[in-house]
Amino acid sequence: MMRRRMLVAGLLPAAPAALLAGCGSTFNRPFPDKAIFTLQVPRPGPRDPARRPRPLLMRDVTAAANAEARGLVSRLAGNRQQTDFWNEFALPPARLVDDQLRRWLEASGAASAVLDPGSLGEAAIALEVSLLALYADLADAARPAAVASLSVMLLNTARRPPSLISQAMLTERAPLASADPGAIVAGMNAALASLFAEIERRVRAAMG
Repeated sequence: MMRRRMLVAGLLPAAPAALLAGCGSTFNRPFPDKAIFTLQVPRPGPRDPARRPRPLLMRDVTAAANAEARGLVSRLAGNRQQTDFWNEFALPPARLVDDQLRRWLEASGAASAVLDPGSLGEAAIALEVSLLALYADLADAARPAAVASLSVMLLNTARRPPSLISQAMLTERAPLASADPGAIVAGMNAALASLFAEIERRVRAAMG
C-alpha cells in the first residue's frame, strides 16, 4: 500500500508540466495584424464663391453611448452586434466625424469661417452635432450596408436664451461592396458624405 501511494504521488508533479506543454502551441500562435482606419469625407466640387458675412460656431461633435467604440461595429442577424478588436479607428469615431465635418464646411464656403468652441471670435449661429450610430448592417447578407446617424441642431446664439433654428435626426445607408473592413469604412465615408451635404444645406439656410 505504501509503494502504491508513493507511485501516485510521484506522478502528480508531472501533470502541470504536461498541461503547460499542451498549451504552448496556443500561446505561440501569431496574432493577426491590427488594422487602423480613419474617416475620409472630402467635399466634392468647388467652394461657393458667394461671400458669406457671418461665421459659424461648430461645437465639438459628441457621441451616444453606443457609438463610442473605436472597433468597427457590425450588426448581425438575430439582433446580434459585434465590435471588431482587430480593425478599429485611429481615434474615437466622434472625433473623426468632427474633423471631417469641419473640413467639409470650411471647404463649402457656407459660412465666412467655422469657429472652434475655444475661439475668441463671435458667431450668431451655432451648430451642435451628435453621432448616434456608425456601423455595418450585415443582418441581410444580400444587402449589406453602412449606416450613419447624426443628431443635428442649429441655434441662434445672438438671442438670450438662444433660440432653435432647426433640429433633425438624420440617417443614411450606403451599400457595401463586401463585408471586408476596408469596404465597410468606405461605405461609412459614403453615408457620412450624404449627411454632411444635408448639414451644409441647413447651415446655408440658417445663414440666410
